[in-house]
Formats: sequence, structure tokens, C-alpha cells
Amino acid sequence: MASKKDGPGPQEVVDPHAESESALAAVAFQKSSSASMPMAVAVAQRSPGYRFAYIEGRAVHFSVFGPTVAEAMNAVSLLKLTVGWKGVLCYSRGRPVDAHRLLEVLDCYVAATRCVDRRAHCHAVIDDPMIPRAPAYYGGITIAMSRANPPLIKEVVIARYAFPCVRLQSRFRFQPDHPATLRNQIQAAAAAQDYDVCPFFDADAFEVVGERREQHEVFDRY
Repeated sequence: MASKKDGPGPQEVVDPHAESESALAAVAFQKSSSASMPMAVAVAQRSPGYRFAYIEGRAVHFSVFGPTVAEAMNAVSLLKLTVGWKGVLCYSRGRPVDAHRLLEVLDCYVAATRCVDRRAHCHAVIDDPMIPRAPAYYGGITIAMSRANPPLIKEVVIARYAFPCVRLQSRFRFQPDHPATLRNQIQAAAAAQDYDVCPFFDADAFEVVGERREQHEVFDRY
């Protein structure tokens, strides 16, 4: 590994795509006038893969963070110091990742590691997405109906599913007529939005976890 010095040597060139392929994250940043620069360099140097090198002709501080919780915490610390700077480059799984999204995901991951049951932190419980839902709002129109007989009541059982990422769930919508499975739709959305960076993300965690019951009035008696 290259030594930790003030400037890169002529041959110190890194390939962030290759080096981040099996890592949790890789972060590169240039010299900044920010008062936090010395602290950022100190945090970056905690990474075993740190070096001061070139990426596409630019001299940068470059750190690679492994999948351990300690290294994830270091990555979060570094990103919180540098996320607003110009020229910050972030990579994970061999591809560029937005610095703000990477910080969001890794900060969430670190929080999950502190939970007794990480599912309480990571998962959202939702209704069966294949059940069509009637609109909840009807434009303020009230319709009064008189009934000679009390309404018939039908009980409907609705399956409840664990959605594997609570952050993705708020930015995701199933496509019922899509040829891909529901799990594969979740996985594709996570990859597109970089939530699959999280070591805990698992699209296969989408599964039935219970049920709830609703009572509906039946208007057609025949």
C-alpha cells in the first residue's frame, strides 16, 4: 500500500470502480479550504486502504471501507465531514454513488447494527400490494342512501407483508401487471436508487408476516 504522505507519487493511480467492487464504499475528496479538512484527512487515514493518489488526473485522498461496522462508522464520519464539498467522489459495488444517498444508507445501516432485532429498524409492514384499494377521497360529495334492511357485512382477510427496506418503501410503487416478480421489482428499485449498498438489504425478506381483517358492506344481495 502507498505510504501516507503529502502528495502522490507519479505511479500512484487508483481505479475506484475496481477497488470498490467488493468493499462497502470508497470515498475520494480533493484538498478543501474547509476548516474540517484536517479532521477529514485524519478520518480517511483510518481506512486500511487509504492512499493519496490520482483518479483521472486529479490528486485526491482516497479511502476504501470494508463491510465491518467499525469501517462503516468511519465512512459515515468521513461523509458527514465532506458531503457538501465540491469534487467528492463516492463508489460502492463498482459503481459511482451519490454522496448524500451513500451517507443516508450507511448511517441507517450503522443504526440497524445497534438494534436487538434489526427488522424493527429495517422493515416496514404493508398490506398485500396485489389487492386493489378503493380511493379514500371522493371529492367531497356525500351520497345519502336509505335502506329498508340492515346491510350485509362481509369480512375480508388481507395479508400483511414485510417490506425489506423502510427507506425504499416510501419511494417505491409496485406494478401489478409487470412480468417481474414482486421481489425482483423491489431488488431492481433498490439497485436503481442505491439502497442495495446496505449489507442488510435482502429483497427475499419480502414475505407474508401476518394478516388483518376488514368488514365491508355488501350492497348486492343477489
